[in-house]
Amino acid sequence: MRNFLVIMTFMLVCQIFAQKIDTWERRYGDDMKERGKQIVKMNDGTFLINANKIVDDYGFTNLIWLIAVDQNGDSLWTKTIGDSMLNRYINDISQSTTGDLFVASGYDQGGLGQTAFISKKTAGYEEIWTKTYTNLPSLGVGVTKVSCTPDSGCVVIQWLMESFEGGSDRVDKIDKNGGYSGYSAFGRRRIYAVDFQIF
Repeated sequence: MRNFLVIMTFMLVCQIFAQKIDTWERRYGDDMKERGKQIVKMNDGTFLINANKIVDDYGFTNLIWLIAVDQNGDSLWTKTIGDSMLNRYINDISQSTTGDLFVASGYDQGGLGQTAFISKKTAGYEEIWTKTYTNLPSLGVGVTKVSCTPDSGCVVIQWLMESFEGGSDRVDKIDKNGGYSGYSAFGRRRIYAVDFQIF
């Protein structure tokens, strides 16, 4: 019986590797000051690349750089968001079953504070609505992860730095129109993934 299982497993592995796998490689940008963060597979089979362009010589100031590509890696459109005054970034993008994007983003001004956003965008990255999280009264604020929910809304991880020793996380539930529909606080713990079933 053991020999049969080994042979069947070997045959299955051979069949998998015998199939033709389409691959491609592309380089986006040419300044050597770009870096990719995330690739989102869109509902239509295309891809959205979440990247940054580094503005300063030290890597502290970034512009958001989005690149939409087709199945072959050819660019469909690009968007650059930001200026040289603020460090802008997108932490996470999630596409809903209806095609809209939920985006966890923000900017910081060094020692002058941070601002975070949850946005709902079209598939072409046009704004539908944006919610703002300001850093006051905390020392810092951010939104790190967003996941779509079956009701066309989202859940998002928000963190607050309350002191130099640490902070706390909470999970916000936001409906499809941008209204709050609940949250769960987790005290001084870090959350790295969200599950919409907790609501």
